[in-house]
Amino acid sequence: MSASDLLIWGIVIHLVIDWLAQNEWMAVNKATRRERFQPRDFTLTVSPGEVSARELPSRWWDRHPAAYVHAGLHGAAQLFVFPWPAALAIGITHMLIDTRKPVESWSKLIRQTQPLGGAVKVLEARGHDVPKPYFDIGAEVRIWADQVWHIAVIALAALVVSA
Repeated sequence: MSASDLLIWGIVIHLVIDWLAQNEWMAVNKATRRERFQPRDFTLTVSPGEVSARELPSRWWDRHPAAYVHAGLHGAAQLFVFPWPAALAIGITHMLIDTRKPVESWSKLIRQTQPLGGAVKVLEARGHDVPKPYFDIGAEVRIWADQVWHIAVIALAALVVSA
């Protein structure tokens, strides 16, 4: 396939996995790093007259479980188009981008509009303040920047594979 064919099909697969196959658990948790120590990550030592607890270090592979699943779907789906090394690279870079740190750092570096986050209180007709969602242009910029980064990775993979 040509680089253009690889790019088009790679983008189609990306959009299907990112927008149709991503559930709420993945979307909400893929950027959240699990805390280094969880309450269950303790060992108890019981000796005569003494009980002690020791924290166990968190394992690196369980820090972003939703991101691993989501990126794994991307890598596996890209196997329909790309050879396995390129599909693996696309999956790994997808996970890194989805932690939001690269996109966040880039947008701050070039001073893009930043997300406001949260909700604003809107005075309703009955005089009650309630949180309402609002349009946040900074969040929109961040979402589209994320998509552009993903597509740029797919384009680079397409160029490398077709060379």
